Amino acid sequence: MHESKRTTTRRQNRHPVARAWWIAAAIGVAVLLAAVPLPRFVSAAAFAGLALAAVAWPRSRPTTRGGAMDLVDATPVPTWGTGPDGRVQFCNRAFHECTGGAADGAAEESFAAALHPEERDSVLAQLVRCAATRSEWTGEFRMWHREGRHRWMSGTARPHVDPTGAFLGLVGGCVDIDERRRAAAAEAEAHARLQVFVDHAAAAVAMFDKDMRYLACSRRWLSDYGLENETILGRNHYDVFPEIPDRWKEIHRRCLQGAVEMSSADRFERADGRCQWLRWDVRPWRAVDGSIGGLMMFTDDITAALEAARLRETTATVMEAIAADRALPEVLAMLTAAAEQTYGDLRASVLLLRDGKLWLGAGPSLPPDYNAAIEGIAIGPAVGSCGTAAFTGRRVIVADTWVDAKWDVCRDLARRHDLRACWSQPIVAGGSQPGAGARVLGTFAMYFRTPREPTPPQIRLVEDLAHLAAVAIERCRASEALHATMRDLVAARRQAEAASLAKSEFLANMSHEIRTPMSAILGFADILADEPLAPLLPRQRQEALAAIRRNGDHLIAVINDVLDISKIEAGKMSVERIATDARQVVDDVVSQLRERAEAKGLAVQVVHADDVPRSFLADPLRLRQILVNLLGNAIKFTDSGSVTVATALAPGPDGAPWLRVNVIDTGIGMSPAQCVSVFDAFTQADTSTTRRFGGTGLGLRISKRLAEVLGGDIAVESELGRGSVFTLRVPAPPVPDGEALPAAAPAAVPARDDARPSLAGARILLAEDGRDNQRLLTLLLRRAGADVTIAENGRAALAAMCEGSDPTAALRSPQPFDLVLMDMQMPELDGYAAATMLREKGFSAPVIAITAHALAGDRERCIAAGCDDYLRKPVDRVALVEACVRAMDRGRQSGS
Repeated sequence: MHESKRTTTRRQNRHPVARAWWIAAAIGVAVLLAAVPLPRFVSAAAFAGLALAAVAWPRSRPTTRGGAMDLVDATPVPTWGTGPDGRVQFCNRAFHECTGGAADGAAEESFAAALHPEERDSVLAQLVRCAATRSEWTGEFRMWHREGRHRWMSGTARPHVDPTGAFLGLVGGCVDIDERRRAAAAEAEAHARLQVFVDHAAAAVAMFDKDMRYLACSRRWLSDYGLENETILGRNHYDVFPEIPDRWKEIHRRCLQGAVEMSSADRFERADGRCQWLRWDVRPWRAVDGSIGGLMMFTDDITAALEAARLRETTATVMEAIAADRALPEVLAMLTAAAEQTYGDLRASVLLLRDGKLWLGAGPSLPPDYNAAIEGIAIGPAVGSCGTAAFTGRRVIVADTWVDAKWDVCRDLARRHDLRACWSQPIVAGGSQPGAGARVLGTFAMYFRTPREPTPPQIRLVEDLAHLAAVAIERCRASEALHATMRDLVAARRQAEAASLAKSEFLANMSHEIRTPMSAILGFADILADEPLAPLLPRQRQEALAAIRRNGDHLIAVINDVLDISKIEAGKMSVERIATDARQVVDDVVSQLRERAEAKGLAVQVVHADDVPRSFLADPLRLRQILVNLLGNAIKFTDSGSVTVATALAPGPDGAPWLRVNVIDTGIGMSPAQCVSVFDAFTQADTSTTRRFGGTGLGLRISKRLAEVLGGDIAVESELGRGSVFTLRVPAPPVPDGEALPAAAPAAVPARDDARPSLAGARILLAEDGRDNQRLLTLLLRRAGADVTIAENGRAALAAMCEGSDPTAALRSPQPFDLVLMDMQMPELDGYAAATMLREKGFSAPVIAITAHALAGDRERCIAAGCDDYLRKPVDRVALVEACVRAMDRGRQSGS
């Protein structure tokens, strides 16, 4: 018992020593803490641990403040302690001074009352939990301050045990962190405001640290660069965009050193082949201490605006080019250049659709052999991008030409020229899609070296350029058509003016050519009519008759020229292909015109080459007509010297033998301009030619057209004052075996002798309404021995042939006439109808038509009406009688 008491006494004696040691240590720490300023962010746990480790209080709350509590109160750190149950049992003086509470107040109530209501229950519950688990606790909370508001404190509590290891409770302390928390809150608020600003900025904004890692970025930044589905904060800028060019990296390095740089338009070629045009501003941002913390980037995607501006500029340029009548390939090249300037790796082309095939309109940047390979390619449902677009009339997007089936026909070509993607937009006029009123004019194509799909701006660009190409093509073609029409109109007007002038001159010439011989005819006719009053000598009488005959022949020649040119121009001139002796034809023509040449004192020579054939296939009548015109012109326009006709055989354009006839004169000659127009209708070298030499101006035109009908041509070489050479060339094919050469027809006018055919005893009905022609024809027929009856018109002719004047009356029997001469133009009933009715009634005797019509088809019309032969007025007396004899002979032979 006593031993136990002594042990207890020793323990008590030892306890004051230990307590004194700890008190001394605590006093030293307290002095140190009071003398040294405390950092703002030093942990409250350190202060609490140092202060409260020196305190050993009884297991029950002390009743007086003194001893160790004085030491605790001296600690400048607000300190508290709990019991084993976690309830606060004491708070030191610093705590009460900090919170403004009374020092003698209950510790638990004072501690709880000091806490902010929002954190009170949480802090007390955590202290109870830590006591139960004997664990440490650290937290931040708001505590009432003597300044009259709650301040943020950082508190720490840790388990306290006595030297025996018994748990006595928690010892805790806290420090004021209100300024730090408020600064952090302000910084967070500012950061939040900054983030809201960045997120909703109109431009794309991004913030980087010094290592180019993302600190923040706007939503516009993510959308502009297609990063909506990616997390980029904390990532390196160059990892997000590995395609960033080195020149931009150099700009970033300069800006990290303090530079500020910007650009109004810069091209950014993306790794996927897209191209963006950016307006950007790069500048450093600085930390609180003024040092550079990183970069701020502000960018604006101006691709659409730039494309629109360039399109407006291109549109204006194209419209100006069209207005200036620039060539279509040049205008289309402007459009391809506009596309290529927008996208750096783009090559563009325009293909025009014509006759179901594509033809190059513009493609200067594409390889020449590629353009040559697709030139004229036929469109179809699977002919590359362009051929398919032109065929379907819809846009064709081929992202990879090396695998797309539509490029099977052109894949090798695409591989050879590294063309991986091709987008083709049809160029449509009259609407956006082919259909009613719309048509495909071609295609606008965009080629790329890498596979890709188009972006919406690229689709809009190709659509706009294709529309502009349609406008350019339509307007250029309309302009070309208008200019062509204007040229045609100008040419037509000039031709019409020239034709009008030529016809005016022709009519003047014709008036001269007709009135001059008519004056002679009428004048000499008056002289002969006055012969009873003023008798003529036999020689004068013969001269008057010869003049009338000569001028009448001239009038017939004029009329024949007009009729011939009419037949030729209408394509009604017929030709023969019979055996012809060229030498004989030439000799006959020269013989016919020699007298006229000699009358002017001209020498006429004929030169035949040895190889000129004696017989070849030709039309001797047309050949003679040509030579008469050429030789007659040579004589007419030559006043002195000679005229030579030379024939030869020469190979033609086809290598076969052709006859060449040169008519050479030493006459007035022509200028080069006159040589060009000399073969035109109604044209002579100049108007004075007619006044001096006469003529209708149709002879050379007739001759040239006749030569063309024969398969040949006529050319002229001439020099003013030196004469002319007209060269006739016609094919001269050999005569087939067995075909005989006909006897040459006499070239001269038939002799007028008394050995004439006889119409003795012939009964002839003459249906003619003209009184003078009645008398003339009756006289000629009666002189030949015929008995002539006259009918005034077709109806009278029918009455003379039938039982009465009734059209239904039958023919008289036997027929009262052996022959009918029927004028085709008569009143009441013309010759065509009368002849038809006679044939319908069964009249079988010959009917010969007499008409002044001599145009193409007139003879055929007469024969179709029932006539047997055809005579043109004026009628030659010998030809009249011979035609009547031939007709009656044929009638007798046929049994009529």
